[in-house]
Amino acid sequence: MFSRTLGAAAALVAMMLGSAELPAQSIWQSDRSVALTAENDAFGGSSDSSYTNGIHVRWAFMSWNTRLNQVANVLSLRGLLDRIPPEFASDRTCSLVGGRSDRPCGFISFSVGQTMYTPSTLFDTLPRPTERPYAGMAFVTLGLHKPGRRLSASTELLLGVIGPSSGSEATQSLAHWTWSTTSEKPQGWRNQLRNRPQLGIINTYAFRPPDHIAGIPFPGEFCLKGCDGAYKDGRVFDLTATGELALGTHMRRASAGYIARLGIGMPDVPAVNLIPTTGIDPSRIARGLWQWIEKYQPWFFILYRQEGRHVWYNAFLEGTPADIGGGGWRDITGITPRRNLGETTRGFSVGIAALIVTYQKVLRSTEYTTDG
Repeated sequence: MFSRTLGAAAALVAMMLGSAELPAQSIWQSDRSVALTAENDAFGGSSDSSYTNGIHVRWAFMSWNTRLNQVANVLSLRGLLDRIPPEFASDRTCSLVGGRSDRPCGFISFSVGQTMYTPSTLFDTLPRPTERPYAGMAFVTLGLHKPGRRLSASTELLLGVIGPSSGSEATQSLAHWTWSTTSEKPQGWRNQLRNRPQLGIINTYAFRPPDHIAGIPFPGEFCLKGCDGAYKDGRVFDLTATGELALGTHMRRASAGYIARLGIGMPDVPAVNLIPTTGIDPSRIARGLWQWIEKYQPWFFILYRQEGRHVWYNAFLEGTPADIGGGGWRDITGITPRRNLGETTRGFSVGIAALIVTYQKVLRSTEYTTDG
C-alpha cells in the first residue's frame, strides 16, 4: 500500500512539472529563497505535551509559466475567486518571465518537514487513553503560489507518513539526550499511531481589502513611499484576512482569520511562510551600510494572528484506519475531539536576500474532552 501510494504521488508530481515544460535550468537560475520554521514547546517555556515539536524547511523559486498558472488556478480554486467584484480582486499586473521587478504571477516551492505530538507525561510506558496519543508525521510538499495585490492563493500537495516511519521517536530522543538533557526521556513512543501513508492538498488564501470599502477609508496597509510592492516602499504595517482549506487523509479542516504585521521593509506578499525574496547577485559588492542594505534587502516584522477553525477529522487525535484492531488507538481511546477551535499566533520574521527565519508562538484552545 505504501509503495503504491508513493508511486502514485510521484507520478502526479512528475505530470505537473512535466506539463509545465520548465527548462532544466530555469528553476535554479530564478530568484529564490529558503524559509526555515522551527516550532517547539520549549521555546515558550512549556513541557513536552500536545504539539511538542515541528520543523519545516521550504525552498521557493520565482519560476512560472502559463501551464503552471493554469494548474494553480484549478487546484487553488483561484478561477472561482477571480469572479468576485473587481475592487476586491487582484489588481496587480504580472509577468510570466519571473524576477521580482517583473511582478511574477506565481512561484513554486518544495518543502520537507516533521511534526510530533505527545501526551502530558513521557514517563509512562503504557498507553494513556484519556490523553492524546504519541503521533508523528514526516512529509514533503510541492507548492504552487499565486501572490496578488489584494488576493493571494497557494496550493500545497502533501505526501507523508504517520507512524514509526516518520522518525519522530528518534528525533525527540536525540533532542533530549543532547541539548535538552534535563527533560524527561520519552518512554511511550512504542504506543504511537501505526504506520500509514498520507496524501493531502492544502489551500491557503490571503486577502487584503482595498483602500476604500463603500466609500469608507480602510487602513489595510501603510508604507513610507507608497505601497506598490517594491522593497524601496518601506512597508511598515499591513492587515490581511486569511483562510485555509485542508483536505487529506491526515486532516480535514477549514479556517478563517486575520494577520497583522508591523515591521520595516518586509515583502508585501500577505502570508507568514510564503515570502519570495530576491536572490543575491554576486556581481554587486556591498561597500558601506547603504550598499549592504541595497544588496541584501534586509527586513523584519512582528506578527499577531487570530484564527477560527472547524476540524472535521484530525488523525493526530483520532488515529487512522491502521489503528483499528489489535489494541490500536481507535480501540482504546477515551477522548472526543472538539470540532471548533480558536488559535492565536504571535511571533516575528527576519529576512535577507535569500534567507528567512521565522519564530512564532501558537496558543490553541482545548482540542479534546475526556469521555465519561
